[in-house]
Amino acid sequence: MSAAPGPAHRFNVAQDALAACDDDDTAKACERATVRAGREIDRYVAGLLQAGRSPEEVNRALGKLAGYLPATEGKGVQASCATFWSEPPRAAPSYVMAPLPESPGRPAGQVLGIFNFSIPDRWGPGHLSLFTKTADGWRRTAGLDSSEALAATCLDHATGCSTLVVSEEFLAADRTELAVSTWRVGAGSLTREARRWERLIDADLAQTPSGVRVVYTETPRYILEAFLGVRLVFQLDLNPGPGGTEVTLTDLAPWLTAADLTVGAAHGKRVVAPALRGVGVEKLRDSSTVDHESGDLDTGRGLVALHHGSEENALWCLRVTRRADGVWRVQSVKKTKTSAAGHLGIRSSSPG
Repeated sequence: MSAAPGPAHRFNVAQDALAACDDDDTAKACERATVRAGREIDRYVAGLLQAGRSPEEVNRALGKLAGYLPATEGKGVQASCATFWSEPPRAAPSYVMAPLPESPGRPAGQVLGIFNFSIPDRWGPGHLSLFTKTADGWRRTAGLDSSEALAATCLDHATGCSTLVVSEEFLAADRTELAVSTWRVGAGSLTREARRWERLIDADLAQTPSGVRVVYTETPRYILEAFLGVRLVFQLDLNPGPGGTEVTLTDLAPWLTAADLTVGAAHGKRVVAPALRGVGVEKLRDSSTVDHESGDLDTGRGLVALHHGSEENALWCLRVTRRADGVWRVQSVKKTKTSAAGHLGIRSSSPG
């Protein structure tokens, strides 16, 4: 009589079923396979921990499972301002676990596992598990799932790990999109804080000495840029505070944001700033793209030159300054056939 299949075999069967999924035809089957894969890998890891295996031994065992992919810088082709990936970069292996450092009010004996399952043409879905050593042994006490690839980093990495910054990454042909949330780590629990940031395009998430920083882009709301064209740039800083995560959002190209809002006002057939009335800025509401833009956060000056679709040889130069209250506003608009950037003495900047 043959022995019953072990947890590693049961996970491999579930992963193989997941890899064979076709999202268009068998969504329910894929969902069931994802749930099963998560359940089986949790059982496998908990069993290894219960047997006294070290984190290094557990990670070596995970590397032998079906669907495992090592960390990689990726393989891609650079085209214009985009990289087209044949193999996406991975900062960590597809299955990885690590013990959490001790934090005040939380006992030792907690391990975090992140498992990103492979399906055709996708990096994900993701499964995150918090394993806790209880009186009954090691077991999964909390976690979360995502249709996208998951990653996590400790917010208060300098002092422990009472808060996790969890990211979910969607990889498309022309961009990546990141969703970011913060989770409080308790004695066997994960509790999500209220804020969640979504659709952070081509984001770069990294630890800082005091917390976590995310630099990301957005497409302009009103300027009719191509998707791979000029973008707004922002910096999101997350730091631990006495009442929870403290959030600071910084605009790294505020001159471009101000120009975009001015074009938005033109779309609404109204010009808010008196200095812009009577100069024809309302024409920009029909069709405008960025010819060039530059600015300086230190001096508080910027310039955005827009090309209007109906005027091939003309540029609309929007001069932007930072007011005493810190708000950036378009102060003047000049129609010209040549670049005016040099006239303002503005150096080109590269935010982020």
